[in-house]
Amino acid sequence: MEHGEGPLPTSLTVSDDREGTALTAEGVTLILHRVLRPAPEGPVTSPEAGVTGRVSGVWRTPDGALARGVFVSVRHPGPDA
Repeated sequence: MEHGEGPLPTSLTVSDDREGTALTAEGVTLILHRVLRPAPEGPVTSPEAGVTGRVSGVWRTPDGALARGVFVSVRHPGPDA
C-alpha cells in the first residue's frame, strides 16, 4: 500500500462552527480557519491551547492592504494526554 492509500481512521470526527472546521483523527486535530484574521507584525502565533503547528499566508483585505494570518492549525495532545 502506498502512502496516502487505505481506509480512514475509524475515529475520524468533523465539527463546524462559524470560525472554521475541525477534523480529528487519532487524537490529532486539523483546524481549517474559515474566518481569517490579520495577525500582528512579527511571527504568526495562535492563541489556541495545544497548537503544535500552523500554516500561515498572505492575502489582500477588501481595501487592498496585505494581511498575514493563520489558515490552518494543528493541535496534538501532549505526552500526558
